[in-house]
Formats: sequence, structure tokens, C-alpha cells
Amino acid sequence: MVATAKMNQRKQLLLALAIILLGIVSTLALPGFGFLMASRVVLRGGTGVYVVTAYCIAVKLALSGRQAGAMSNVARAIPALKGEASIPLGE
Repeated sequence: MVATAKMNQRKQLLLALAIILLGIVSTLALPGFGFLMASRVVLRGGTGVYVVTAYCIAVKLALSGRQAGAMSNVARAIPALKGEASIPLGE
């Protein structure tokens, strides 16, 4: 996050989405379990930058006194980013 501290938040979100896309493509394209684990690390890094930036944007856009509700909306969206919402459907 220190590397992106001076970046515009729109550029931070685009960078995070590009990192997530890189992780998805590497998961699909590279063979072997080691590459799978490495691509998961890339995905987690991109998701981390995205979530932190989303929290900051939500607080800035929310009205005074409504920041906590905006942050809770972002927190509810995190499982969708991680793919945890689809796990119970397969069981």
C-alpha cells in the first residue's frame, strides 16, 4: 500500500483489478500446483489493495454520520470478491 499511497484512487482500483486479472489468467494458464499457489498469492495481493481502496472511497463518498454504513456495505461485498459466496452452493 505504501507504493500506491500517492496514486489517484481510480488508478489504484484499476491497478488492483489488473493484478486480480493477472492472477486469474495465471491460474488458468500455468500448469502445476506450485503455480496455482503463486497465482493465489497474486490474487490475494490484488484483492487486498482493492478492498482497502474501496473502504477509503466509501468513507469519502458517504454523508457525514453514514460512514459506518458505507464501510459495512463494502464489508458485505468482500466474500463476493473472494468467491466464498459460491462455495456453499456446490455442496
